[in-house]
Amino acid sequence: MNYKIVKVQEVDAPGYFENLYKKNFIDKSKNYKYQLNKIQDQYIGYSPKSFLKIFNEMGNDADIIFWNAEVLQKKWAEENGIIFQNQNWQIDILLAQLKKKKPEVLFLQNLSSMSKNIRKDIKKLVPSIKKVVINVGYPGTWQDLSDADIFFTNSPVLSERYKYLKPYLIYHSFDHMILNSSSLIGLEKKYELSFIGGLRFPESRYFFVKRLNEAFDLNIWSNPEFNKEFKIEKKEKDNIFSIKQLIVELVKSVLKIKIIKKLILLTNPKKINYKILEFFNLQSLKKQKKNLIPHISTEDIEKENFSFCKNKNFSRGVYGLEYFKLLKQSRIIVNKHADYAGIIVDNIKMFEITGIGSCLVTNYGSNLKDLFEEDKEVITYKNMNEAKDKIKFLINNPKVAEEVARNGQKKTLSQHTTNQRNIEIEGIIRKRF
Repeated sequence: MNYKIVKVQEVDAPGYFENLYKKNFIDKSKNYKYQLNKIQDQYIGYSPKSFLKIFNEMGNDADIIFWNAEVLQKKWAEENGIIFQNQNWQIDILLAQLKKKKPEVLFLQNLSSMSKNIRKDIKKLVPSIKKVVINVGYPGTWQDLSDADIFFTNSPVLSERYKYLKPYLIYHSFDHMILNSSSLIGLEKKYELSFIGGLRFPESRYFFVKRLNEAFDLNIWSNPEFNKEFKIEKKEKDNIFSIKQLIVELVKSVLKIKIIKKLILLTNPKKINYKILEFFNLQSLKKQKKNLIPHISTEDIEKENFSFCKNKNFSRGVYGLEYFKLLKQSRIIVNKHADYAGIIVDNIKMFEITGIGSCLVTNYGSNLKDLFEEDKEVITYKNMNEAKDKIKFLINNPKVAEEVARNGQKKTLSQHTTNQRNIEIEGIIRKRF
């Protein structure tokens, strides 16, 4: 049975949409459809083009909304005579769009900024919606997502944390259609060693890149807007408790008992108070074993002055096609997973870097064998010294780096394309619709 589906997508890249208009990539005087197509052509975030292609080819009526693209969304409102409150423009316009489009399936892609109350009431607000699909990829996610009728994760960490929701694990992927973009065709390698992406201070990734920068001529593209007043959380002991505090602590202690947790989760999650579910998720997050490379101390974090971010080889972060251009122009690219990924690998960069045809150097994960062949299709490291040694070897042996890049690209284009993932996702939704 075919269905009408709308994917609502959020682009978590500060200033990205504003820059598209400032740099004249998009003419804001043009209509909504023109602007939407131009944004889709940038391949930002989860590929909208692949989603639309696969879901429409399978006989569905698919559409996509970039709900935090302000100029774009307000253009739609203008064309459709929608009045909205400026302080609430995102949800006002989105609800108007959904009521007009009347989707039967709503696909929410990493909507971290959407109010939980709106999500939980969406079927009442938009009666045409029969199924709500939620997809999350960040391994540090802990919020209550029990309102999902169909739940996808991109990380084994999340699949374990949210196993009471019976999630489907669908790894990230690479949209091979990007390789046909005129912006990328003919680009030559011009950067020997690169890091492209968020540094995630105060996580170990920041210090990993900083120390590599001290050892190599590393090209870095990132946005160094860090909280310089960051303070390590310290537990304060207070011997004076109110009755309410005592009750809360008692309830938390009871919820920590494994058998109690199991009994509670035997109930339909939709009937469990969201605070209880979020407590369980946070406990999972706190207990998760982290893979810190390099090992960092409280003192390292508190004394960091961010001076290396002012070096001449440090440039501002890029997104969309500009991001993929840099990937293609880099011979060797280093990757370090978020600390919350623990001992597994799950991020989208593995597939983007290999898919574009560059040599990936990434931290080892216990599930790597499910995705790539170690040190043949990707180069791995388990500590700081090993990372430096293998990077030095690749720089001194460019033919080895080229061979790894070819092998990695072959694997990604054969097994990890966005089209393949969307076919799998579409089949699951169809079965559950």
